[in-house]
Amino acid sequence: MVRLIKEVFKNVSHVSEIRRMESSKVWLRNNYAPGDQVLSQWKQSVQLRLRSIQLDKDKNKSTVLSEWPRYQDEDGYLLVDVDFEFLFQTTDEQGKLFVEWEWFCENFIEYFSSADVRDDYSRQLIGALEDGDYTTDTRDFVVCAAFHGLLKPVRTSAKKLPTILQAQTEEEFAGSLNSQRQELESNGTQFSPRIYAVGPIENFESFYVVTNKLRYKLPSLVRCLDVVVKLKFTLDLQFPESCELFWVFISKYFYDIDYTQKSRNTQILQLLAFLNSREK
Repeated sequence: MVRLIKEVFKNVSHVSEIRRMESSKVWLRNNYAPGDQVLSQWKQSVQLRLRSIQLDKDKNKSTVLSEWPRYQDEDGYLLVDVDFEFLFQTTDEQGKLFVEWEWFCENFIEYFSSADVRDDYSRQLIGALEDGDYTTDTRDFVVCAAFHGLLKPVRTSAKKLPTILQAQTEEEFAGSLNSQRQELESNGTQFSPRIYAVGPIENFESFYVVTNKLRYKLPSLVRCLDVVVKLKFTLDLQFPESCELFWVFISKYFYDIDYTQKSRNTQILQLLAFLNSREK
């Protein structure tokens, strides 16, 4: 991955180009509209921004959001898309996650049902899908949560799965988010990108991706998965340690990013082998 980054940035040296990108950076710090102009200036300054984030290891990463405040806009995730596409030289606007998610869910549920899963919570979730009607958002949540029946995470409590946090109302979500931010700030701990699902599991009302400074309201749980992966690799944030294996799988299977030895986990390899055997 380091080799890829250096290859992408190898031509960023011409003085006039650097000045042009610095000019775009200044404009972006002082304007948040119109949207098409923000997007244009963002694309023009992408090499300056990502070179600083990815290659300058002495740089204090806490200053990134102050230098590039548009990340913090409510639609800042669209700018994260731009950075990711440039960094990994992607051309497919949809991406494998969106194209194959439905197929993956169908086959994951089949794989799960045939596996010797002893986690009661995960089995209950999958069983509920087999009992009747459910929304797509509910199905997606169940698949993400039940993943830990196969690969155990470090749980934060006896019943709380850490990959996706839940809140019943917007007020409860706001209170929980503020408390979590304050706790992590006081401990000097990085706030890894997290997903919040708001509402009852039968009918979720909204989804968010959050960090200590970012708060993106997104249209679906799958889009949340996409944004978390992109935040990790563009802003050099870390996945939550408690559920890293889940993100290792998502990164490897849907984005072809094999960034850690944890991708050789036996259970991940078994699931990948099953999925590969089912592909047309």
